[in-house]
Amino acid sequence: MRGRAPINQTGPMSEVVYAVEAQGWIPKVIREGDQLQLKMGVDFNRGHDIREFHFALTEQHLAVLRTSLARHLILWCVLQPLAEHAGREDRNGKPNKKESARAIDVVLLGTDQQVEAYVAAQGLTSYQLQSLIAHGGDPTLIGKGRLFEALEGRVQVAADWRNVREYWADEARAEEGVHLAELDKAVLYYTNRRETWSGLGGRRPEQVPAEMLEAVLALVRDAEGATADLEPTAPLERWQDVVGPALRATRPELLDEPIRAIASLVRSEAPDRAWRQRQMPALGDIERHLQLHVYDAQQLALIAETTPEASARPWVEHVGGELFVGVDRRIAFATYEAVTEDDMVLWEDQEQVTFAQLIAAGVAKAEVGKHVARDGTCWISHADLAAAVLVDPKVRATIIESSRLPITWPEIHTLVPNGDLVVAALSRLRFVMTGSRDEDGMLAILKAAREAITWGRDHISPHPLVWRHGQWLPFDWAAEFPHLADRIKEVNVAYADAWLDAATQ
Repeated sequence: MRGRAPINQTGPMSEVVYAVEAQGWIPKVIREGDQLQLKMGVDFNRGHDIREFHFALTEQHLAVLRTSLARHLILWCVLQPLAEHAGREDRNGKPNKKESARAIDVVLLGTDQQVEAYVAAQGLTSYQLQSLIAHGGDPTLIGKGRLFEALEGRVQVAADWRNVREYWADEARAEEGVHLAELDKAVLYYTNRRETWSGLGGRRPEQVPAEMLEAVLALVRDAEGATADLEPTAPLERWQDVVGPALRATRPELLDEPIRAIASLVRSEAPDRAWRQRQMPALGDIERHLQLHVYDAQQLALIAETTPEASARPWVEHVGGELFVGVDRRIAFATYEAVTEDDMVLWEDQEQVTFAQLIAAGVAKAEVGKHVARDGTCWISHADLAAAVLVDPKVRATIIESSRLPITWPEIHTLVPNGDLVVAALSRLRFVMTGSRDEDGMLAILKAAREAITWGRDHISPHPLVWRHGQWLPFDWAAEFPHLADRIKEVNVAYADAWLDAATQ
């Protein structure tokens, strides 16, 4: 089918004589017999309908393409709408030869002024504008029609669509009458808020021009000092009210947006800042920033190999078999770090808080009511809740029946296993609880294990545990269900291969 042919595929008698070696740069020059052609692909349906278009070239045209990347890019942008128009009128349609030849002659052989006049007469579509900006063009100069000044010395073979997102963000700001100064931009780059507020903030010093970095760091230090006594849970507006006057005392020209960005940054880092400064908060203040973490022996062995200092490794509690539970603490929004031996020594010295208390706080905070029962088997997709089950099996009595979703939110009830309770901690998103005599439950574990292998990340253990005699013990499911032994062996081998891959990366 012609529409799905790869855009780099050429005919049997063709050869590529010139191409820009960059991912995503589409036009290339091929020779078919004695004729030169510019070949380019046009996407009509988000990667599902890419069609090839050919435009006749001369050796003179090719010489210009070899020497001017700016004209090559402009030609690409000019030919794109011609090909799109032809393809939308008729699936097998071809661009108008006369119009295409004129465009190629003007862009490749005309003076700079003729090229700019031609583009201005045709008008730039949103897609063309984005392509020029993504490849390094200066948006302000492009808007004034000074294409060569906007591109020469700036054009890049690899598109950087961050430039486009920044452009649209600045356009939205301009509609509100907001225009960023260089310091405002540097702050937004540093806090990862330059393009949009929809993503996660954080420190990005590598994005800040070197000459502006110290000024930005000074502002962040001022904000940290001004908010030293604020609670991390205080509303963001409260943090902004404190940060704004503190920063404008030295930089009165600073806009509201960079102030909000710095306030959001220092607020998200407040728990970690207190930790790093060895000013340990009371357990009641920190418990809401804790979550449980399940480790297996293989993962801990890998951490030991990559972390020479034992005091910097996670502090864990053995729960049974090859599974261990540790505690993570929130250091910024949606970002957690393991509580280490160093952390525990410091905490116990200063606050007399034990690891058991941290574990108990993590159990209390674990997600409840979001794991699903299917035919007597419970699937858990929250790692902290699975860890809570391993620490305290009574927590298991919080399940919902998938057959009653999503019409109504059912009453939470207890899983009654067929036999003793069995837990398989397969991956961060695949924990299965079932009964030791439940064959369907064993098949569910095998299915979940295959899914975890297919996803290829965050594996834990293929060896289930069973709750007997008041403790978690290894469950020999191959012996209990011998007709499943071959499938169980396949899962164990697949996990061993996954661990080996992780250890060698």
